[in-house]
Amino acid sequence: MRLSPELCRCRILLGARVNRERVYEPTGSPDSGDIVLVRDNNLPPGKWAMGRVLKLHPGADGYVRVTTLKTQNGVIKRPIVKLSILPINTDSKGYEESKADLRNAETSEKPPQEYQL
Repeated sequence: MRLSPELCRCRILLGARVNRERVYEPTGSPDSGDIVLVRDNNLPPGKWAMGRVLKLHPGADGYVRVTTLKTQNGVIKRPIVKLSILPINTDSKGYEESKADLRNAETSEKPPQEYQL
């Protein structure tokens, strides 16, 4: 028994229409005190406002959805999807370790080799 092409097409389309539950996986939500850039679709990234996270506002499911920021122009609320977290290490231990790594890298530099051509 052969299946008509229309029936095959219907079976494929019905399989594609299966309702799938959307799984929300948070991707590094900001912490209080983090420095962030506030994305603006009308401006190039170099002109985005910079701010510090003052307060986190979790949603009904416990995930952080909105933050309160302090910017140059005042205090604003923005959703975290419009924020870009800047990778700045502000803890003193990490800062001291990075300074020590820099000092070690400077002292262990080899002088450039001279090549004879």
